[in-house]
Amino acid sequence: MSEAPPAASPPTSSTPAQPASPAATTVTNKIFVSGLGEGDSEEEIRQLFSCYGEVLEVMVDGSCATVTFQEESVVQEMEQMREIMLRCRKLNIARVLEEHVDTPINNAPFYQGVLPAPA
Repeated sequence: MSEAPPAASPPTSSTPAQPASPAATTVTNKIFVSGLGEGDSEEEIRQLFSCYGEVLEVMVDGSCATVTFQEESVVQEMEQMREIMLRCRKLNIARVLEEHVDTPINNAPFYQGVLPAPA
């Protein structure tokens, strides 16, 4: 009687598992602003926020915008405020975090903070 050949060992991967890196998350100097009206322009948003610090970029997209500041301290101040008034209308503010900026599949920003539910 012949012996059965030894069981094959499971294949091993030559690529080690890559742990999630805390350095993969980048905190930006951006805020997310919601609650804009139909006629609110980039220039109006820039003017509103420039009294708090140097505004590098404003991008308006419908009823939302992102505002990029030169200094992180301004973003921290905005984050604490949580809201700001523009022509008798309350705008909500949250800090922007970009997660895994080196991964092109997942380059969508994440907005940190609590935005109230629409009324």
